[in-house]
Amino acid sequence: MLNQTQFCYRKATVNDANFILNSWLKSFAAHRESIFKQYISVEKYFKCHHSVIINLLQESDVLVATPNDDTNLIYGWICYKELDNSLILHYIDVKFAFRRFGIATALINQLSHKPVSVSHLTGAGAALLTNLNRPVLVDPYAIFGVYNG
Repeated sequence: MLNQTQFCYRKATVNDANFILNSWLKSFAAHRESIFKQYISVEKYFKCHHSVIINLLQESDVLVATPNDDTNLIYGWICYKELDNSLILHYIDVKFAFRRFGIATALINQLSHKPVSVSHLTGAGAALLTNLNRPVLVDPYAIFGVYNG
């Protein structure tokens, strides 16, 4: 069983970008509660949200969790933006095989304890933040770079 002493964190690199982009697009689209799945065609979602994610990745920070002995293998990642008085959590994803090992929790705990807003919220993400006693403030406008607290 994997425990938190068996993985480390690093900033994402350009070599991680395709993996992060693809996992974000597929994961967010797969959530049943996502309006993107319910009301937007698959073709339109992948075409348009691809650009949204590219922009967010360029203006945000991404932290990845990797095994201690192979920092090229990604267990999971978190995309966020630190602001003066708050933090925008854009998305977090952990590979299916590595879920339930505390990786998402550990990634969130690496961030500041500023109030958290979430631009891409799923049911799993809301449950995770609630379990960590983090208030969940949904802010879809952060997708477009509008950060008014």
